[in-house]
Amino acid sequence: ATTPASSVTKLAGAAAWPDGRHVAVGYTGDPGSKWSCLVLTYDAKGAEIGKALLNTQGPEDYCYDVAALVDGSAVIAGTTGSSGGSEFGGLLPRIDPTGKGLWSSKLGGKDDERMASLTATATGFLLAGSLAPKGNNQTYDGLLIQTDLAGQVAWQKAYVGVGNNDYLADAVVLASGRTLAVGTTNSKGAGGTDGWVLRADAWGEVDCGKSGVCAGKKTVDCDDGNGCTADACEGKAGCGHV
Repeated sequence: ATTPASSVTKLAGAAAWPDGRHVAVGYTGDPGSKWSCLVLTYDAKGAEIGKALLNTQGPEDYCYDVAALVDGSAVIAGTTGSSGGSEFGGLLPRIDPTGKGLWSSKLGGKDDERMASLTATATGFLLAGSLAPKGNNQTYDGLLIQTDLAGQVAWQKAYVGVGNNDYLADAVVLASGRTLAVGTTNSKGAGGTDGWVLRADAWGEVDCGKSGVCAGKKTVDCDDGNGCTADACEGKAGCGHV
């Protein structure tokens, strides 16, 4: 299958539905100009059935990973640029089976957040990437964000290294409910650029002392059944719903 005619087109992620249909995501555009999130959908034999450009948040939208959901829709992890592309935030659009946008959520905003991967969980979506706080000369820390099924942020954690850049590239939820993430680190103690494995509780805490009463809870344990609230857990207060 071919992608839309463009100066540059890159595909970065793919997923498949149980019936064999599949979806690929990436971005397309002209260097130095506008970039759009690209979504291509195919039937079980590889014939293209949908093509969409999702320019949902700003002049620069990049899509990197996708999860196919049981209802035939899909959710995408990406990054969106502000005017001029000087600042970025996480991007979480949801599409129908043809690639048409259903809704889109921007994650973060006060810092420079860039998402790399997406995993569907029992209560929403887990995204991994990197974050550069404003004013730190673009030194990145690892970043995990858990949202509910509507794209609302339940919790967001930055994992701060010492000195140079740290990036998280992927994350999964273990059978225990804990979070496992992998990436690369250049922080103090690393021998140049090293692999990085991070293990946290279901709420992103790596410090058992901060986990508190949340240590043994999975995200489903704090689900209030209300799709209009984002469920979270704090070490002292326990489950909460915003």
